Amino acid sequence: MLEQLPHDLFAEYSIIGVCLLHGTETFVRARQYIRNPEIFYSEDNRAIWQAMESMYKAGTVIDEIMVCRELRKTKPLSFGGDSWATVTILRTRPVIGDQHLSGWCTAIIEDYVERISMIGTEKSRKAASAFEKAKIIDGLMKDALEFKNVEDWADMSQIGLELIDRRERIAKGEVFGVKTGFKTFDALTGGLEPGLIIFAARPSMGKTAFAASLAVKMALNGGPVGIISLEMPRIQLGARLYSILSRVAFWRLFRNIHDTQYQTDYVNKSIAENSTVPVYVSDQTKVNLSDIRYKTEKLIRTKGAKCVIIDYIQLVNPNDDEKQARNREQQVAALSRGLKAMSTDLGIPVIALAQLNRESEKADGPSKPGKLSQLRESDSILADADMGCIVDRPYKRGELVDANGQSTENKAAVIIEKFRNGETTTLEFDFHPETMMFMDLGELDMMNNMHNDHQLKQPDDFSVAPEIKPIF
Repeated sequence: MLEQLPHDLFAEYSIIGVCLLHGTETFVRARQYIRNPEIFYSEDNRAIWQAMESMYKAGTVIDEIMVCRELRKTKPLSFGGDSWATVTILRTRPVIGDQHLSGWCTAIIEDYVERISMIGTEKSRKAASAFEKAKIIDGLMKDALEFKNVEDWADMSQIGLELIDRRERIAKGEVFGVKTGFKTFDALTGGLEPGLIIFAARPSMGKTAFAASLAVKMALNGGPVGIISLEMPRIQLGARLYSILSRVAFWRLFRNIHDTQYQTDYVNKSIAENSTVPVYVSDQTKVNLSDIRYKTEKLIRTKGAKCVIIDYIQLVNPNDDEKQARNREQQVAALSRGLKAMSTDLGIPVIALAQLNRESEKADGPSKPGKLSQLRESDSILADADMGCIVDRPYKRGELVDANGQSTENKAAVIIEKFRNGETTTLEFDFHPETMMFMDLGELDMMNNMHNDHQLKQPDDFSVAPEIKPIF
């Protein structure tokens, strides 16, 4: 059976051969692809690769003589331990150059992935459950396919051509980021590109409400969105999402408080009609960075997710290797770096909500919106973020009227304090308390005008007109 498993010994011999022929530099190039000796099908090739790996870590020059000396320490080769004969054969194979090295490495990695998908590994076969086995195999595949490209130097002329191409494609209407559905936000950013984006606020200021509004709009405009909810169960978050989509007050929808059968029927119909909106929620609370990455990769593969939202970052557990860190601040710093790396590797924006401390609060009277420097537990969150924003609702912090004497109950803002690719500014939004929905400025007035017209036709109705379709 083993002979029938996918493998390519000629490609393996060629990789070993050019590494022995050209030395350490070529081995370093191959090592960016081959991160696990098990990728080699041949036990002899695994042994030679492990010998070169040990030599590289020890700073020893890699050539056939030194590799043979390393192999003699264990005599691991299958045919009598004749390391000199084996290495010499591989060294003198008819391989002229290493220009095809990346192709050979990719070929044996493909074979390895097929092998472990067919039979698994010794570790996976000992797994306690099928789910654990699947997670182990998926992790092995992920590690095998995570290539590191070290040949990525580009001169200014190449970069300039890429920049011109990007500008021309933007001029033609191409979008590089994920549209949020908020007009002012998209005008500023051009859509969210891969990176770590932080939306922070003190408790009860509306960061989860903003995330829910953002998820709905992104799903309807940009593509599937995942929400990893560590703060509330999915049924509560789901009710918020359906409240936004149906424009029915959250408390009515969640608690099933309706005055007429018409209202009940409308809510049930709205839930059915919006059940295909591509928002996916995970509410498992005890998750670490590895779990988040696994969940996100799976959602990208299976549903084509364009963005993931984490609510909120300070509730994520540390990885096992991070638990040894001296304090929670270091653990959160490692987490923010990991989320940023995940965003880059997977090519999607990662939005993380974060808590501010209460430094800006006052015991009586209006308080300030807060600043990103007041992030709880770690300053590294701000350092790693590509964009950092404060979600602000003046009414909730005691500023009940604006400069014109108008109520601030329906006012909200997103204060962009950090933006690597654009200007820092404050974006104003409307806020609808009943549905906990953020809207573009002026959208609430438009909706209320439509509602007033509708009331003449349907007086026994919700506080928000059911027959008005969502405005996005």
